[in-house]
Amino acid sequence: MLHRTATVQLLVATLLFGSGNVVQKSVFETVDVWSSLGLRGLVAFIVLLPFAFQEAKGLKHVRIAECIGMLQPMAWFTLGMTLQLYGATL
Repeated sequence: MLHRTATVQLLVATLLFGSGNVVQKSVFETVDVWSSLGLRGLVAFIVLLPFAFQEAKGLKHVRIAECIGMLQPMAWFTLGMTLQLYGATL
């Protein structure tokens, strides 16, 4: 990857992260926390679904153990988000 491309991608990611905090604060004023968290997950699911289908085209078969292995990071992420909402730290 070119240095310039990496720099632009880093700037875009920083801009999106910073603007996300402003949007999140305004959303919390109108919607409760759990609804906004569910909406955020739904939007992420819809955005990532086409990429998942594109990756799945090249697979011959998927084992059950691989599916269960994908659930573990999701569970940790959910736990982390829940603790973050309540201000808890580990």
